[in-house]
Amino acid sequence: MHFTVATSIAFLVACTTVSGVVVPKGLSVRASTESYTKGVMTFQGTIHGVEYSGSGSIQDIYNDFKDAYPDVVASNNITANGHALVERAPDNKSDLNCCGANPGPPLDWGFAENNVIRYEGIPYLQQFHGLCGVGARSCVRVSCSYDSAIHLCNDNYFDIYPNCAYIASYATDLVDRCGYFVTRGWFHVSATCGQEFDTDNYNVIVRGDRC
Repeated sequence: MHFTVATSIAFLVACTTVSGVVVPKGLSVRASTESYTKGVMTFQGTIHGVEYSGSGSIQDIYNDFKDAYPDVVASNNITANGHALVERAPDNKSDLNCCGANPGPPLDWGFAENNVIRYEGIPYLQQFHGLCGVGARSCVRVSCSYDSAIHLCNDNYFDIYPNCAYIASYATDLVDRCGYFVTRGWFHVSATCGQEFDTDNYNVIVRGDRC
């Protein structure tokens, strides 16, 4: 299985309104025909202060941790405001690309629900104090719930292990800057979809996905 990653051609996204939400202006999109292997994320660090390692999405790893340490989990409820994000120098972040009102190539991904990413994906990721690993030239699904996902893609020809909480800061950027309202059934849902790059040659994607 392969996963397409954006990486080369730039263009400016025009200001667009979707059900009253303004799409950010001046965001470059880098397209590529290269395919990346879809891998499995690894984790090495601590959860709720307990040394732990595992593989899979943060939900998979946390469920395994919960089975191993039920008392620890019971006394540490995950909340959206539980932990501050780990920040690095602003120049580590480069392009931020929103999918647009009607996503098409190269960012032809579905929309994630904004609140699912903000109040579930990001807070879970903030509990992971350690390194989230992704193999060379591959993408991993960091988080997925309610068909709303965070992906980490590695453009390098070697494995990398960025700080998990720092990845959450990218998801926060995308939720804050790539907002839309989309119609799902009878409801208008606050949604998000986009991609942000790091100067260390990896990128984080927030988009719709089958969990």
